[in-house]
Amino acid sequence: MRSIYSRLIFIITCAFLLNCSNKNYVIYNSIKGTVVSSLDNKPIKYARIYVNKYSSNNFDTITTNIEGHFFIDGLELARKYLHYQSNLSYDYFIEKQGYKKKKIIIKNLKETVNNKLDTINLGEIYLEPDK
Repeated sequence: MRSIYSRLIFIITCAFLLNCSNKNYVIYNSIKGTVVSSLDNKPIKYARIYVNKYSSNNFDTITTNIEGHFFIDGLELARKYLHYQSNLSYDYFIEKQGYKKKKIIIKNLKETVNNKLDTINLGEIYLEPDK
């Protein structure tokens, strides 16, 4: 009888450990927004958005569409890759010729609930003309 309990505990423990090891953790959330001119409230098309090239969340520079919208995918990783989180950049840069470069700091803008990948909506981001 004791052997059956030992085996049952072993099986439950293994199932639990396997389930935990396959879990993904949110490294950073998706981000979206619209880049707009502070001068006339019109969308700015083809504005460039990027992070520090040495950060672990570096992505190819993206540009806003003709309506000024952009979307950056978030990232989930398995537990064994969580060390990449130590080199994240929370500074996102937005620039367009004729406008001042803007830095958006996304750290702590939104907490992840239950470690669920979600989208941070930055809304309208105003760029000032470069004078």
